Amino acid sequence: MNTSQRLIFSALVLACAPAFAQQGDDSAPAPATEASNARGWSFGLGALVTDSPYAGEDHRTLPFPLISYGGERFYVRGLSGGYHLLNSRAFTLDAELSVRTDGIDADDFGRAELARNGIDKSQLSDRDRGIDAGLAAQWRGPAGILRVGAKTDVSNASEGYELSADYGFPIRVGTGVITPRIGVARYSDDLANYYYGISDEEVARGVTAYSPGAVTFARASVDFAYALGNGWGVVSRLSYSQLPDELQDSPLVEPDTDGVTSLMIGLTRHF
Repeated sequence: MNTSQRLIFSALVLACAPAFAQQGDDSAPAPATEASNARGWSFGLGALVTDSPYAGEDHRTLPFPLISYGGERFYVRGLSGGYHLLNSRAFTLDAELSVRTDGIDADDFGRAELARNGIDKSQLSDRDRGIDAGLAAQWRGPAGILRVGAKTDVSNASEGYELSADYGFPIRVGTGVITPRIGVARYSDDLANYYYGISDEEVARGVTAYSPGAVTFARASVDFAYALGNGWGVVSRLSYSQLPDELQDSPLVEPDTDGVTSLMIGLTRHF
């Protein structure tokens, strides 16, 4: 990751750490939801644990500040922020900037694990995290929440794009909200090849070529947000993303890895 990318990424992470109930029920208590129409600030602390698919990396654990903001037009929500082009209870259309957390520093690969896949760790380059820009539309109603999005890398990392669609159904439980979600995402050739393929530069160093090409994969998650009182709340997300065969077959991926599981949990205070 070059210097300018590191500065941009660090600023965005500090400003917009992961939110866990991004599109909860607007009628829920403020600490227990981050609905698109929510107003005000929330601050807190959280932790993210991810089962990395990359060979030898094992688990990632990341503590972080939880910061979110909802205004009339501007918002910060998780690793994204944006501007409401259209904004009503039933429909929103947003121009959005977000951090892409895919990627790995070459030093974090396992040398022995890569060797079993026929790769010399010293011949690999970093897969940088990126900054994406795009549009997201969301419909809300009694049947749930449907969100579709399109975004493209603007940080000169992968130079690829992603299309996505997700459906969630918020369920109120006392002063909390549980939101199960299912979705699908499409990675372009450039995006999938950058994070899971072998680059031309690496091939020139002697690594065997591999390009997964464009891929489509399913994902599911469960959000939980619970108001403790006096503005305090607990927020969490358990998520799973399936790895299609083309990504499972990548020499960068740990053998027998068919998906990525992550757990995020945090304590917040709404103002």
